[in-house]
Amino acid sequence: MGVRWLREIESGNPKVRLDDHLRCAYQLDISTGHILIPLMFASQKMAFPRQLAAGDLREFERLCVEIIAKRQLEQLTAALTPKWRTPFAASG
Repeated sequence: MGVRWLREIESGNPKVRLDDHLRCAYQLDISTGHILIPLMFASQKMAFPRQLAAGDLREFERLCVEIIAKRQLEQLTAALTPKWRTPFAASG
């Protein structure tokens, strides 16, 4: 990660993409939660509680990922589990 690239991100260059911000956070070993969690609230048209922005969001971010992964696995399992038919009663 170059200094120039970091300056472009920090300066708010409109050409910088979201993945640039995420890569920067990763390279600086800081939580991407400060970027992603407010976006999740905005996408749901919910006000972001400023109290969440204080401190390290790694644990909160990890819990969000676990919940999403668990739900996706449950949906995948349900979709792939065969629906067994009940056997027909033996006729006469």
